[in-house]
Amino acid sequence: MLKKFLQSGFLVMVLALTLANLAAGVAVAQKASEASLNEDDLDTVNGLPWGARGWPFSKVTDVKDSLVGTVLGRVVIDRHGVDPSRLIKSPFSGPMPGRIVYVSLWGSNIRGCFAELITHYSTVYDENDEAETQEIVPKKLELGVNGQIVELSPQSGTAEKRFSQNYIYTTYENQTEVEHPGTWYMARNLFRIDSSVVNILSSAPPKEVRARITLANDESIVLPIGEKTVKRWKDAYSFNPHCKSVDQVQPTSRQTQP
Repeated sequence: MLKKFLQSGFLVMVLALTLANLAAGVAVAQKASEASLNEDDLDTVNGLPWGARGWPFSKVTDVKDSLVGTVLGRVVIDRHGVDPSRLIKSPFSGPMPGRIVYVSLWGSNIRGCFAELITHYSTVYDENDEAETQEIVPKKLELGVNGQIVELSPQSGTAEKRFSQNYIYTTYENQTEVEHPGTWYMARNLFRIDSSVVNILSSAPPKEVRARITLANDESIVLPIGEKTVKRWKDAYSFNPHCKSVDQVQPTSRQTQP
C-alpha cells in the first residue's frame, strides 16, 4: 500500500512539474509578442480616435500585414494624459477643454527603426483657432536616458500631419446639463532612429524616462515615458537588428511568405 502511495505521489509530482514547464514555455513564447495589430490599424495619416483608443499600451506588439498576416514589424506604444479637472481626472476618456494626450510609438519593421509622436489637444470652440494645429506639431524630441540626453530630429522627406475635429461637451449649470461646442486638434511627426540611438534605448535601465517635446511654437513640454514601455524598447527594436532610420532605406517589395 505504501509503495503504491509513493508511486502515485511521484506520478503526481512529475505531472505537476511537466505542467509547470509547459506553462513556463508558453509564457516565454508569449513574452516576445504580447499583442498584435494590423499595419492599417496604426495608420495615422487620416488621424485617429482621441487618446488612440483601442491600441495596446506598454506591450510588445506585432505589426502584421493586413492582407496576408505576415509580421512586418514590432512596436511598443506609450501615452501620457493631462487633465485640468479638479475632481475626477480622466484624460483618455474623451476630449474636454484643456485635456491633452501624448502618444508615442517606438519600434522597428522590415524597413528600419522609427519613433512617432502624436499630440491630441482639446479646447472650447473658436473658429479662429485653426492655428492651434500648426503650433502643436512636435518638432524635436529629447530623452534623458542613463545620464545622457538623446536628441531625435524629424525624419527627412516626411511631412507632419495636422487635423482638427469639433465635439460637444456637457457642463452642469444650476443643476441642468448644458451642451457646449469644442474643437480638438491632432498633430504628429516621425523621428529618426538609427542603430546608435537604438543601442542607448535598448540598454536603458528599467525605469521611467523623462522626455522633452519641443513644439512648432517653441514651447517645451516635459513628460514621462512609462517604465513598462522603457523595459520593452529592447524587444520592440530587436525585429530589425540593423536598425537604420526608415527614411534612409529604399522601399522594397514585401515578402508575403510568413
